[in-house]
Amino acid sequence: MTMFNLSTRLLIVMALLVFSGISRAALIPADISVVANVSFDTTSFSQSGDVVQTGSFSATQGGVTTQSSVADVLVTGANPLGGALSETNDGIAVAAEVVGGAGGIAAGFYFDFDFLLSNNSVSTAYMLSFLLSYDNQTSASGDDAYADSLINLFDASNIEFFFSDLTTDTVFGDEKNGVALGTFGVTQLDSGLFSFDITLTPGAATNFRGQLLIEGGEFAQNGNFAADASAGLILSAVRPLDTPPNTVPLPASAALLLLGLIMLVRTFNWRTEQ
Repeated sequence: MTMFNLSTRLLIVMALLVFSGISRAALIPADISVVANVSFDTTSFSQSGDVVQTGSFSATQGGVTTQSSVADVLVTGANPLGGALSETNDGIAVAAEVVGGAGGIAAGFYFDFDFLLSNNSVSTAYMLSFLLSYDNQTSASGDDAYADSLINLFDASNIEFFFSDLTTDTVFGDEKNGVALGTFGVTQLDSGLFSFDITLTPGAATNFRGQLLIEGGEFAQNGNFAADASAGLILSAVRPLDTPPNTVPLPASAALLLLGLIMLVRTFNWRTEQ
């Protein structure tokens, strides 16, 4: 997959999030501070042998998106990206891929994101709503090859509250979200939307963080492997808890159409690379 396609995927992920959340951005209340950052983890390993690893990450603040890219472990653009969000539908996005042939090793290609939240009001509690869009795929072939892709979220107590974890392994077997499938070398797919709410009482502060990790290897000189993943995470709504919610129902067809668009773009790119 080219960097152009990774950038295109970032735009699709963010579009899906916007259309699946609140359609029109609203300013974040002055009492609320949300700081979001996304970065390429510089502890990532350089590719070895017949491997290409690329990535792209972005931050949207006030409706304006800034983007950086990664080739192997070289970042073009700022790292990290982000800062204070100013309106709903602001957030971050990551897309990454490793593709390897015979003898190739991608020992670890990592991205991190974190959100810091605070309520500066002395009397009003707020509920903050977030929406994650994720898209995950692994494949491997040959006598001894594997690919692994993981997207997860941790709360302020370092407890994992979301994960999408895929493994395709021609020797030790395939897994999807921690469950052994009894197959070997079968392409694995996982994508969807995940929403969650965080309540901030007056004067309260908290945080959560996430990771996107992909890796793979081919050890028998007769196969290949690939893993790609994307994740977008936005602040979809903020409301004081003394005010009734004001939600606009999303037509199911809109979300399904955009999710299908992600799958179509990824499938086309995947087949093109094979």
